[in-house]
Amino acid sequence: MKKENLKSKNPAVKNDYQMNVETAEKIIEIIESGNVKTWRKTWTTTTNQTTRSIYDLVMDDMLAINTYTMKEYDPLFVPAGFYVTFKQIKEHKLHLNKGAKGTPNYKACKFYKYLTTIEREVLEKEMKDKEELKEEIEQLIAGVKLEVKVKFKYTDSKGNEKEFNESLEWDNIKQQFKYRKFQYVLEYLFKAEDCGLNVKELWKIEDEAEQPENDLKRIQKVEKIKESYIERAHLTFKEVAQNRAFYRPSDHSVTIPTKNQFESIENYYQTMLHEFAHSTGHQSLLNRKTLVENNGFATKNYSKEELVAELSSLYSMISLKIMTDDLLNNSIAYLKSWGQGLKEGIKHNILSTIGQSRKATNLILDIKE
Repeated sequence: MKKENLKSKNPAVKNDYQMNVETAEKIIEIIESGNVKTWRKTWTTTTNQTTRSIYDLVMDDMLAINTYTMKEYDPLFVPAGFYVTFKQIKEHKLHLNKGAKGTPNYKACKFYKYLTTIEREVLEKEMKDKEELKEEIEQLIAGVKLEVKVKFKYTDSKGNEKEFNESLEWDNIKQQFKYRKFQYVLEYLFKAEDCGLNVKELWKIEDEAEQPENDLKRIQKVEKIKESYIERAHLTFKEVAQNRAFYRPSDHSVTIPTKNQFESIENYYQTMLHEFAHSTGHQSLLNRKTLVENNGFATKNYSKEELVAELSSLYSMISLKIMTDDLLNNSIAYLKSWGQGLKEGIKHNILSTIGQSRKATNLILDIKE
């Protein structure tokens, strides 16, 4: 892990890695406070015949929606509620109540970077050595292709070994190659009620009638992710009325208890996403060392692999807007149970596995960036 990435030179701007570090550090802070309960299994040993509704847990309080853009915010960073930015307060000539305090939030912003001189030189050499790459780049410049995935290793001006792995685009105006990057910019959000806004009236929100449909949409979204990942990963997925949830590398299969054995549909998805995360380490996918070179229960590799899988499931649940306080607390308890026994300590191991958990999450959710 590169230490220089941990802190941003500009505290008002953070990249994706730094945001994940911040999330992990919040988890570590909770663990080190000692206020963590013992992890508990969230399914019954035998099938529960009682009919369960997917609306058992109301999840709207996990969303923070911008009053004018209807943007959903990450529940780990912004409390539940409806918000506006200071810029929107000025634009819409709203009145901010005296003493109202803003909530800090990092907004994802896209920007472009251009190749350095060294990167351009290495790319030219790669094109000479690889005819297929040369043809793709020529098609990119001609406008036949919108982007070309390029990967190569090089040494920068300071003598550091670097790896370039980006999707190149062509800037017709500057006649240069460029690629997209993301950073998170700090903004402050103010509660709608502190600006004299009646949010329910503004958006014509019904108190109860719309709630089941909102939950249903989230469940449908997770089901689409589930089907998509199974297909993309060529994974065998089974639900069996039994007492175990596991991933088996030998036949690349995930087996979990049936839906009605779980306390809630969210518990089911958290377990599923945890096992999916394990499966991303297969040789045909990310070829993750902690999975491929796993040498037995409770060994260092095994423990680190559990941290990767649980962090990934946590990030996935947050991204899919189905995380609850109970699930988050149980997830943190699970991370503690596997991290505290490692020699380097839980803080080091959670931070050192962030990169792998991000890759696993991106693969499951089909996130290209």
